[in-house]
Formats: sequence, C-alpha cells, structure tokens
Amino acid sequence: MRALSLAQSDNKVHSIELAHIAEMNHMPENERKRMFDSKTTQARVRVNTIIVGEPAEWLKSWKSRGIVTSYTDAILQALRSFHREMTDNELKIAQLQNIKAIEGEQP
Repeated sequence: MRALSLAQSDNKVHSIELAHIAEMNHMPENERKRMFDSKTTQARVRVNTIIVGEPAEWLKSWKSRGIVTSYTDAILQALRSFHREMTDNELKIAQLQNIKAIEGEQP
C-alpha cells in the first residue's frame, strides 16, 4: 500500500497529471463535465488501472467470499483502512514528540 504516497515526488505527480489529461481526451463528454461540475461539492478522483499479481488475487478472493461487493468497494475499503493506519501513526508520532518535549523541560 505504500504506492499511495505518489505525491512525494514532483516527477511522479507531473507524470500522473499528464496521464490524467491524456485519459480525459478519451473520456465521454458527459463524464468530463461531471468531473468539473461547479455544483459538485465532493472531491472526485477517477482511477482507471489494472491490478496484477498478489493484490489482484486478494481482490478476487475477497469478492468470491463476499467480503466486498465489488472491486470498487474493495478499493474504497482499502483506502479507508490505509487512512486509519496513517492517522494512527501520525497520532503516535505527535504523542511521542509531546513526551520528548515534556521530558526535555524537566531538570
């Protein structure tokens, strides 16, 4: 799941933006308008990818066992789980920094 931190490299961000623009040229007009509709209040991201190898096997297994209802559901659940994990890690880091700051204040 570390591949989700793509925004760390400027080169990767630019290549993703260029790929996204190229993909939009092939996108139906109504879908393109929906992505940039000023009335839309939620953030929207279109992900068009092929998953191969072990992660693909996980997805197929989860779907066949009824753990997820669709591949989209699986990706959303994975993103929620990843977000929770990152939030927990950030909280632990902040707590550790606070403890170190308190210990540094004591004589």
